[in-house]
Amino acid sequence: MQKDYYKDKLNVQISMGEVALIYYKTILDKEIMNRIIISTILILHTKNHIEFGKNGKGKIILKIVKSNKKLKKSEDFILQCLKKIDVEEDNELELNEITQKNNKIFYKNKEKIKDYIVQEAIEDGYIDKEKLEEKEKNFTNFKNCLLDIISYQKSQQIDMYTEKAKQEKETLQELEKYLDESSLIKERDILEIYLWEKYLAYAVIFNINGNIIKILEVNLEKQIKPPIEIQFDFFENKYFYINEEGQKIYIDEKKQKIYTDTENQKMYIYIGNKKAYIK
Repeated sequence: MQKDYYKDKLNVQISMGEVALIYYKTILDKEIMNRIIISTILILHTKNHIEFGKNGKGKIILKIVKSNKKLKKSEDFILQCLKKIDVEEDNELELNEITQKNNKIFYKNKEKIKDYIVQEAIEDGYIDKEKLEEKEKNFTNFKNCLLDIISYQKSQQIDMYTEKAKQEKETLQELEKYLDESSLIKERDILEIYLWEKYLAYAVIFNINGNIIKILEVNLEKQIKPPIEIQFDFFENKYFYINEEGQKIYIDEKKQKIYTDTENQKMYIYIGNKKAYIK
């Protein structure tokens, strides 16, 4: 089948989060949530809220621009998350900075993204709200009643997806098959969004185009900071540590009380309420 055939069948009202929910029946899986965020960023381009281009260094950039085109709730929230990422100038963000600088932004907000997607799916008629609430109630009983197997089985048997969602899934399956069999879209670059538009977003949500997933992959893991190591500056006669910016931070002499960790046989002091071992 040809691309033009699907152009008429593409549902322009559905969000990429709803696509994932209908197609995979899950959202919070790390890989799927990543693809939801990335494909939504591409959709934000098709709705003129962001632009892709190259800066003077030849690096691909994402630039947030003003647009009057209406966004779905999940799309608008992901846009707000992007706006929270520090940019140096003109709202321009090099693509690798989305991974490097998002820190906890997407990790902290993945539950909110999920909630917005579910709200959209209910409002758009893909999920039956009463059945969803019944399913959640049974699952809560299962957790609270020490593995109540009957409640778990009831929860699993409830189909919260409407007939509209099932029809949409059939269309999505056809589209995935078409895109997967198309060698053209698998290797497309992000700047080719201007040509491929929403098809490129679908290629990401279906995990067909790995190039874009790789360069736009966001951090959905909890950030575990390495322990602070204290060193001694013999010239200044003070203890210090290196902060995240690579700066040497001297410790106030009044706070240099040294303790001994008998289990690890190491000495430490406290920085705030955090134990910092002496190197």
